[in-house]
Amino acid sequence: MAASNSSSSSSNSPSARSLAEAPRRASTFLLALAAITRLRKAMNAHGYSQAEQQEGWRLLVKVGCRESGVSSSAAMDAMRELDAWDELAFHRAHAALARSYPAQGDFVFEGLEATQGPGAVFGVAIFLERLDALEKGDGRAATRAQDQAAVALLATRGFDAAERARLRALVEIVQKDDAMPGDAEGQSEEDLKALYGWVTEWTEVARAIVTRRADRIALGIARRRKADGKEEFDDAPEDVAPVSAPTQVPVPVPAPGAGGAAASAPDTAKAPVVIAPPPA
Repeated sequence: MAASNSSSSSSNSPSARSLAEAPRRASTFLLALAAITRLRKAMNAHGYSQAEQQEGWRLLVKVGCRESGVSSSAAMDAMRELDAWDELAFHRAHAALARSYPAQGDFVFEGLEATQGPGAVFGVAIFLERLDALEKGDGRAATRAQDQAAVALLATRGFDAAERARLRALVEIVQKDDAMPGDAEGQSEEDLKALYGWVTEWTEVARAIVTRRADRIALGIARRRKADGKEEFDDAPEDVAPVSAPTQVPVPVPAPGAGGAAASAPDTAKAPVVIAPPPA
């Protein structure tokens, strides 16, 4: 990293404000990767594994949230619906898997239990993500047949594709609420530091590889422009130097008369080329 940023980025003592913002940053990042498959694949190519996603959820759930943390009525309604759904549903799903596919049940419910408030949203998101992993076989080639049979069994118990899509839509409503996940006051500083370190590492990677503005906003690494449309904010904590998005440079188009190339060149010749920023 450049010398001018070394003192801030190497600090082992994030500010109180940065720690307080860590749960919100992590929840936005995790929920976006759970919902948007192409972003997850892009991160996978740069070392972001299923184990890392689960570690992020573990740290976030461990931190917990004191307050509802939602501001819109739609987000509040969605959170309440997920809160009311998770307890009975988790028991039903766990019972079905424990009887017929115990290994798959252990995978789905490792460290997962019904909870309240924002925790219910995170729990349902984790549940859906793990069912997706069973269905798609991500990193589980040795148990693919049993995994898919377990998903098929759950579908007969009410956890079919339509229900999972409904739940995912509710999770996304809460994800889009800017106030999620609530106040960090009263939470363990040690747990907050662990979560802060995790989310800071992976959002820095995302800043370097994700170029579409809408995707950067979804991941929480950029914010919507001001009303005048002239400014975009990078959502890095105050004690971490922001990483710019890769620069887009247009490909030069040959001047007229250069062998007729300009007249026959397709529109795709003007497409931008993404150039990653130089390594720190």
